[in-house]
Formats: sequence, C-alpha cells, structure tokens
Amino acid sequence: MKPQQGQGASIAIESTGCLEVLCNGVGKEDVQSRLKLFDELRRRRCPPAQLFSNMPLGPNSYSWLLENIKPSWDPAKPLPSPGSRPLSKPYRDVFYGYNAREESEIALAEHQKQNSHLNDGIVQSIEEYEHIDFSEDFDEQRPFPSPDRDTDQDPERTFYRSWGYLPPLSEDAVALIDAIIANPAMAEELARVGPDKPEFIEGLIDRNVFLDESEDPRVDHIKHLKPENLVPETEEQRNVHKPLWDRDQAKCDEGSSNEALFQRTMMMSLIARHCLIYERNILDFSVEETWTCHPMPTRAYSDNQPFLTQPKPDLAVCFRRHALVSDTTWYSLPAATRRLASYKSVVEVVTERVFHFCTIEAKKGKPAISDPIGQCQSLNNASQALHNMFEFFREAGPQHEEGFFTRVRFFSVVGSTEGLMIRIHRATREPADGSGRGWIVEPSNGEPGYPLRFEFQVFATIEKRDDFTREKVLETFENILLCYGENELRLLLRNATEAIVERFRNNPGEKRKRTSNNDFYRHGQRFPPNSRKPTPARSLARSDTNTPTEKVMNWFE
Repeated sequence: MKPQQGQGASIAIESTGCLEVLCNGVGKEDVQSRLKLFDELRRRRCPPAQLFSNMPLGPNSYSWLLENIKPSWDPAKPLPSPGSRPLSKPYRDVFYGYNAREESEIALAEHQKQNSHLNDGIVQSIEEYEHIDFSEDFDEQRPFPSPDRDTDQDPERTFYRSWGYLPPLSEDAVALIDAIIANPAMAEELARVGPDKPEFIEGLIDRNVFLDESEDPRVDHIKHLKPENLVPETEEQRNVHKPLWDRDQAKCDEGSSNEALFQRTMMMSLIARHCLIYERNILDFSVEETWTCHPMPTRAYSDNQPFLTQPKPDLAVCFRRHALVSDTTWYSLPAATRRLASYKSVVEVVTERVFHFCTIEAKKGKPAISDPIGQCQSLNNASQALHNMFEFFREAGPQHEEGFFTRVRFFSVVGSTEGLMIRIHRATREPADGSGRGWIVEPSNGEPGYPLRFEFQVFATIEKRDDFTREKVLETFENILLCYGENELRLLLRNATEAIVERFRNNPGEKRKRTSNNDFYRHGQRFPPNSRKPTPARSLARSDTNTPTEKVMNWFE
C-alpha cells in the first residue's frame, strides 16, 4: 500500500491513539525523512508505537510519561518486538518497511566488518535510500497483528485502541504532551506533586499545615450566627428544587454513577445558586478554575523540592468584587495587592471574583467524605487562600492583622453521594517560644518574616444514613455562605481594603514599592536558590509556531 500524496501519516505516535502527532504533507517522496526519524527512534531504543502503547488515560498519564520518556533512552533496554502491539494503519506500512531495511543494514554492516580491510572508513548513510520507495514492497494484505495477542485487554478494546477510537484528551493533557515531545528534558521541570502522591503530605508540612484536627474557638460562634435579610425560598421554588434534588440523588445512587455526574447535579445544588447567589448578587462561584496566584511561602523552596500543584477546586465560592469595594477604592490598590484578592497571576486579567472562602471537592463512593485525597486538596486550597488573605490584612495594619487571626476562616467541603465532610480552617501564629515548627521565613533586614501555620477542625458531617436531605444542606450552607461569609467576612475585607487605601494615600513610597514589584508578597522566594530550577513549572500553553513534524523532530535535538 502506497501512502497517497499529501496524506498525513502518524509517525511519532502511540499505536493505541493516546498520542497522535500527524506529519502534514507526508507522501512517498518523504520516505527519507521518515527513515531518519525512525533511525533516531531505534538508536534510542524507544520506537514510539511501543513506547506509548501502555500509557494510561486520566490523572496517571503524566506520571507514566515522566517515568517512560527520558532525554536519552537506556541503550541496554531490550528492544520490543515491532509486532507486540497493533499499529495505526498509516504507520504500520512504514514501520514494517523500516524493519526490513534495518535487517539489510545489519547484514551490510556485518559484511563491511568482515571486509574492513577493503572498505575501511566507508559508512553507509541514509541518503543512499533516497531513491527507494519502500511502500512498493508492502503488501496491502500484510497480516495485521492479531488483537488476541494482547494479553492485557479483550480483543474488542484492543481493536479500538489500535485505531485510536478512544475518548478525547483534555486541552491540558494535549498541552502537556506537546511540551514533552518538543523538549523531553522538560519532563523533570514539569513534575507535579499532586494530592494523589505521598510527597504531597510533605509539601503540606513544608507550609506548616497541620494534618490533625485541632479545636477552633470560633466554631460555636459561627454555628449560632443568624442570617440577616434572608429572603427564604418561595413555595414555588421549593416545589421545583426539592424534587430535583431527590431525583439527582437517586440518579447518583445508581451503580453507573460517577464523580462527574455528582459534580454536575448534586454538587451544584449544594450552594443553592438561585437563592444564595443569583438573587442576592453578593457572592459568586467558579468551577474547576485554577488559582494562578503566586505560591505561598514554603520550606520546599530552600530545600530544593518541587512545590505543590496550584489549587483547582471543583467548586469555589467567593465575593463579587463590586459588592465588596467600589471601583475607586479597588483601583487605588497596587496591582500586586489586587492580585492577592483575585488569586490570579501577573499575566492574567484581574477577575471580578475575589477572595474565595469556601471550596468543594467532589468524590465518588462510600469513603469519599473522609477521602484522603479530598482532604489534601482542601488543605492545599485553604492554606493558599488564607495566605492571600493574611498578606492583605497585614497591609491594612496591626489592628486588621489581629482581626485576621481571630475572625477570618475558610471552609472546605469534600462531598459525594454518601454525604459531606465540612472543615473550618484558620491561620495561627507560630509560638514565640520556639515550641512550634518554626517560621518558614525568619524576619531579617527589616522584613517582617512569615509566621503562619494552618489548622482545621471538622465543622459539620452530613451523612446519607442520617440526614443528607436538601433541607439540612440548605441550612448548613446558609450558615456558611450568608451568616459568616456575606455578613461577617465581607465586612472585615471591606474595612481592610479601605485601611490599605488610606495607608498608601498617606505613604506613597510604600505604594510605589508594590507598584514596581510584582513579586512583593513572595518573601524572597522568587529566584532559585543556588542552581535550582525555577518553580512552579513553566506554562504549558500550546504553541502554534511549529508544525507537528517539527515538534516531533525537536524531540531528538
């Protein structure tokens, strides 16, 4: 079978369709470039069809890539059989042709070795094959590797994988794969310490995050807060949302339910958007939005360890900026200070959503409410959010800083079809007598240092076997979002904002320091210590400057 002129051929691919990098315009005149590519693949002992054939989809894809893609492949590693996995149709012809050519090269090399006294120094190059059309030697009926040779999967699944009949990759996954193909050395730089890894616990400890529950003196006060100006649901609204909750709950209880179904149904109902958010126009929410603000201080920086991943809660509740401060007050703040509130990076447009104070992580299955991964995600979210608020309140002056420690709280929820685990988080000071873990950044040269540690207590547990009803959930979130968030935390933030503006108005020099320094709140953790590579990892934004073929060839440079 001859490839048609201009036909795209999968060359740097995994045969299962997990990764497809198409070379546009590859025709029979380009056999030479194909052979050059496969020469390099074979030299590195990593033919792509075999290399990616076992790559899992989902959250483990990156760790698998990190383990299997290396800048230089171990030449001692046994070479997989070309027939051990079925190949994509456009690819298998070239691959079989390459195997045949390689066998002839081996024979030629042996002949040259035996007659080295006659042809010493002669090296056969790839250009000698320029005039050869290997597709002429391909039999269109060449046997395709049988699916039942794959012992890992049933034949039908293997057939689907061999032809790329698989779920699409997410944009993030594609960007990650593109980045690694373009530069395999980036694999180490792109390493992530996610909540599913044991190192995540160490990363939390490096932030002075407590893993065990401790008593919060503010819990009883918050539980007994009463909502102000609460407009209760109308009977008509209740008659709509109550049956919807019951039906969603029944749907999620089905054996075929999954985390995504819970996220799109019951999770969204937890915050009662119609009456707690839209009707009041004070709170807002985001779904699976990454917090790209500067990372909070951590001992991992000085220990040359990777940072934790950026928070990306399934659902986060925050304030609408216009309900917190006026435009005049807001834009009187330096940009670096505004980014503390928006949780956005320096290169992003500052959002109208500010100060997230409640996050929800959705899980599936019975143990989800005590799920350790959900707890780790929540501790990551809470510590980053409390850090941002601490820096903001510290700017407002000692009185507001003290108010931060005594009154500012963050709520995290881990939820599933089986119920909810709600935790209340706070920041406390490291003891002055040195009995704690110690400051992450010690005061020096007039800088105040970083005294925080982070604690939590279980605020409420709602289990299906007890009272996982819409009425109980609505009552709980009214208490968190309205009684505490809207009526107490919002006032604290508004007063702190006005105090910051007043302070900078009276001291323009302090404002200029923050205006001219986007990294003002990073406590010196900006440039890598010693020879350490910068963290967090570089952006994975996809580039359209290179063709797929160029991206593949860059792999070997």
